[in-house]
Amino acid sequence: MLQFGFSASKSGSSLFVYKKHKNVAYLLVYVDDIVITGSPSTLVQPLINQFNSTFALKQLGQLDYSLGIDVHHTVSGSILLTYSKFFTKLIWLKLS
Repeated sequence: MLQFGFSASKSGSSLFVYKKHKNVAYLLVYVDDIVITGSPSTLVQPLINQFNSTFALKQLGQLDYSLGIDVHHTVSGSILLTYSKFFTKLIWLKLS
């Protein structure tokens, strides 16, 4: 990730940050999954294209669930993160 201009985050070894002027993108790596987001959204696609030229990527579209976190996209463009599926499974296991 460093060769693409990302720097390692001090808050976690799997989080990388890309800054260009006032724009920022975040890349989270977990085993063989990569989640990338940024603002403005036009910043993200060129980064994905760069990765795709080096790695074999399989783009799964808009993120809706990762690592136990539900990702809900609002009409305004913001996102809401919840653990509802995780807690539902946890309660179900506890009651079984």
